[in-house]
Amino acid sequence: MSGLRPAVLAGAAGAAVALPQAMGLGASLWGALVGDAATGAVAGMLAGAALSLASGAARATAGMVSAPTGPTFVLLLGAAQAFRAAGAEGGALLAAVAATVALGGVLQGLLAVARLGELVKFIPYPVVSGFMTGAGVLMVASQWKAAAAGPAPLAGFAAAVLAMRLAPKGGARPLWAIAAGVAAFHATAAAFGGDPAWMLGRAEGAPWRLLQEGASAPGALPLRLVVLYALAFAVLASLDTLLTAIVADLATGRRHRAGRELAAQGAGHLLAAGAAGMGGAGTTGATLVAIAAGGREGTGIATGAAMLLAALLLGPWLSFVPLAPFAGLIAYVGLTLLDRDILLWLRTPAARADAAIALIVAGVTVAYDLMVAVGLGVLLAIVEFIRTQARHAVIVRRWTRAERPSVRRRPREEDELLARHAEAIVGFDLKGVLFFGTAERLREAVERENEARFVILDMRRVLTTDLTAVRIIEQLAGSMREGGRELLISHAPASMQLVRAKGHRHEHFTPLYPEGRVHAFAETNEAVEYAEDRLLASLGVDLRRGRRVALAESPLLAGLDPSAVEAIARHARTHACRAGEAVFRADDHGESLYVVLAGEVEVWLRGDEGERMRVAVYGPGMAFGELAFLEPGPRMAEAVARADAELAEIARAGFAELAARHPKAALAFTLRLAHEIARHLRQVDAALLRLQR
Repeated sequence: MSGLRPAVLAGAAGAAVALPQAMGLGASLWGALVGDAATGAVAGMLAGAALSLASGAARATAGMVSAPTGPTFVLLLGAAQAFRAAGAEGGALLAAVAATVALGGVLQGLLAVARLGELVKFIPYPVVSGFMTGAGVLMVASQWKAAAAGPAPLAGFAAAVLAMRLAPKGGARPLWAIAAGVAAFHATAAAFGGDPAWMLGRAEGAPWRLLQEGASAPGALPLRLVVLYALAFAVLASLDTLLTAIVADLATGRRHRAGRELAAQGAGHLLAAGAAGMGGAGTTGATLVAIAAGGREGTGIATGAAMLLAALLLGPWLSFVPLAPFAGLIAYVGLTLLDRDILLWLRTPAARADAAIALIVAGVTVAYDLMVAVGLGVLLAIVEFIRTQARHAVIVRRWTRAERPSVRRRPREEDELLARHAEAIVGFDLKGVLFFGTAERLREAVERENEARFVILDMRRVLTTDLTAVRIIEQLAGSMREGGRELLISHAPASMQLVRAKGHRHEHFTPLYPEGRVHAFAETNEAVEYAEDRLLASLGVDLRRGRRVALAESPLLAGLDPSAVEAIARHARTHACRAGEAVFRADDHGESLYVVLAGEVEVWLRGDEGERMRVAVYGPGMAFGELAFLEPGPRMAEAVARADAELAEIARAGFAELAARHPKAALAFTLRLAHEIARHLRQVDAALLRLQR
């Protein structure tokens, strides 16, 4: 019992807020359809009861209250006008609207099964804002007839609006509005006279009986229109409900289950269609009032039961209730739907396009058709998104080989040669979405690089690509190849349709140009190294990686006095390493340097969490491990043979003996070593400067 009492109190509070609006919207809809406002008021209560009971039974959103809402009312009213234009009248018109609600419920269930509920919330906000504003205008306009019928209706209408505006916020405010409107109406009618047509009147029968009669009435159902409006109804009701669910989550600290909630709303609409001929969605105001009253699980069931009881008890008394107060309540709700932020957007240059979308949607909603307005708004939002994305350049930075050399250590002559031809290797860092709107600008940028032999596209920060972008890149690669140049890609996203070939290289499996494929690499450094090698080869440099060099050919020793080289060679120790074998590891004690005589060696730094970063690659003739040779101590990195390698190790102990016997040779070697270290430090400084930019 302790859990039942808060649920009952919360349900009563939620029903107090939702009931007047549900009655008013039902009366307005049925009054417009068949001129039976009293039965419509009962239908509104029954629709709210069906939706709240189904939602509460699903226990998908804590504190959720569902009932007819302004936006769903406007959509169903617009649908009825379209059905009437197609020839449906009377009972057939009621049946067409009920069929729209029922099919909308089925579609909501399909959204839940397909787990597409969350996608409904991605309708752009300007579209939602414009639709809500248009719906608000239509709600206000639809109630003027009830207000302008005479002095008493006008008094009841105005009193209800003022009460909604001035009464303290809370669950009792709609009841105060109806009470004030009824009192003002009857007081004015007593002074100036009244008309029975101004009252809700006596219900002609239970709503479901009239719906059954309408379903059996002659006349074809406008099936195509029913399907179209049911789709719009399902999307709109789902959006309204899920937004209310988010608000409920913020108020309760819980998390709603979108799929289950939509399935429950769909089931509720099937019940509401058969019993009331109208639908609704989650209602934010009633939900918040119910939550404030302690509502959590069971709130929907208690609210639905309260609304069902009200529908059974209030029916006989509707003859004494005027229409005007409900019209005032609905008009006030319509005014609250007007999004005044649109005016602020108009004054903000960056948001004027959003304001234009919202105003267009609102205008089409009011002047033409709500469903067309939503579709047009989504289309305009997509166009604006594409325009905005295309305006933002996908190229973040242009760089050359001078700014980003590969980590391969090269002899001084090769480095100097590459430095003189640095503009032959150009790279672009890309970011964002590479699609037809931005790929063309990338093509223009690449085509301007007439002097570049190699162009590298670093796609590390590219989120996705479309087929148009893929084809443009292939066309670029083909046109560059015809001109003797080459396009390279690094960090290609999965949407580029690349497959792993071997090592770090990837290749495209659907090349546009059969004479060659777009070369793609897992790392930008690999692409730069490839471009460097191809450039050096075109300049006549012998880059055979499988060759073996003598120790005397190493840049560390080349050019020294032959006797000095011979003396150093006598103190060097040669040994072999298999591919993948470590030469030394981080923190190993070291006091030797190594010269690669054949094969390749990679040097890696390891992070605190075990991640590794390759910092250098050494080929035949290149030396590494110099710091430990000069200052013995723990190694800072690890060296691993990239391929089967032959190394010459020069130990510090042996060098000390060499220095004692051949001081000139030792001095010359030390100076050469210092020059090499200085050259490498300059490269490290340049890399650090690049990282700071």
